[in-house]
Amino acid sequence: MIDVKAKIVLNKAAIAKMVKATEISLEQTGEELKTNIKETGIVPKNKNPLEDSLSVKMVDGKRLKVCFDAPYARRLYWNPQYNFRTDLNSNAQGLWLHMYIDGDKKAFVRDAFTKLLKRNAKGVIK
Repeated sequence: MIDVKAKIVLNKAAIAKMVKATEISLEQTGEELKTNIKETGIVPKNKNPLEDSLSVKMVDGKRLKVCFDAPYARRLYWNPQYNFRTDLNSNAQGLWLHMYIDGDKKAFVRDAFTKLLKRNAKGVIK
């Protein structure tokens, strides 16, 4: 039988740096998501500022919450059969966040967070 001894030394400064970088990166990812949603032109647009009611907030330092606060947002979101005007937002549609959940932009949040975390960790992640 072989005996193996190991000593683990944690670099507390690097861990603290990673925790801070993670929080900053998550917040910045929220801003990138917000910008991308607006640039993609998927939110129906008319006279009322549905797109302007978009907020992306960090919850518990671990998750992002995407919210459209306009009173009619839920009705428009869950009714993709509506004939949305496309002169102001060319890709206007119902269920507009589904492309980020299970569609073409599924990897957007993960990729944005990864890129930002590497940058914000300043050398801790290679």
